Amino acid sequence: MGTAGSVLTRDFKVPTMGYGPGHEELAHADNESVEIGKIHEAVYGTASIVHSLIGVPVCGWTSDEI
Repeated sequence: MGTAGSVLTRDFKVPTMGYGPGHEELAHADNESVEIGKIHEAVYGTASIVHSLIGVPVCGWTSDEI
């Protein structure tokens, strides 16, 4: 994962969570890879997180609706 999460946590004391489709132990390693299906799931998950943060209901969604 490559984000500014450490800056938010260290400098601004904002709790931060990393989220992504890959295995953390493979991040930035030789031959790093991510399954295509996991990318699809992560996009769906990210959309669900964002919608819930702004108050849009996501219950009952399917990945075809994004």
